[in-house]
Amino acid sequence: IDLDPQAHLSGILGGSPPHAEDSIFDFFVHNKPLFSLLRKTRKFAESAGEAIVWRRFQTPEEMAAFHTTARLISARTYQEQLLDAGLPETPEFLREMEDAARAGLVRGYLLFHGETPAAYAYCKASGRSLTYELLGHDPAFQHLSPGSVLLYHILEDLFEQESFEYFDFGGGEAGYKAFFCTVSVRCADVYYFRKTVT
Repeated sequence: IDLDPQAHLSGILGGSPPHAEDSIFDFFVHNKPLFSLLRKTRKFAESAGEAIVWRRFQTPEEMAAFHTTARLISARTYQEQLLDAGLPETPEFLREMEDAARAGLVRGYLLFHGETPAAYAYCKASGRSLTYELLGHDPAFQHLSPGSVLLYHILEDLFEQESFEYFDFGGGEAGYKAFFCTVSVRCADVYYFRKTVT
């Protein structure tokens, strides 16, 4: 059964193999306007009164700390309150995160406004791609675009780490996906059902 097709939007993180001169700035200068995003990052930093603080989590030992803090944000998001699509709080999900971290297949990211957690992103890896799996921000910081600010630092970090070739924003439409993406792939959900009618 072919459901509504949609596009998976991705950003290409440098070449293959990566080139030393590739950077987050080259990425945006050559593909999308940079000024709006830089303005958002400056506005966020000015509001926090200090340099932007963000963290990457990727080891099994770090996942528990990431999960605890990200849950504080997720509980306040519309994704969780309206769509039941926040970061799961179950022990089973935490064990899944830790197991994936042992295999090097996950990344967790947090953005702070001062000492207050403002946004999180949970990403899963497959081959040379890293996918934006679960994300959210504290609505109290909505006016500061914390999701975009965190995404900027995630992309900057991925360029520096050179561990992945693609960053996959996943299916569906969103303004930030259109802003950041450089390529898209058509996709669809396909369901198989046991034949029950003769």
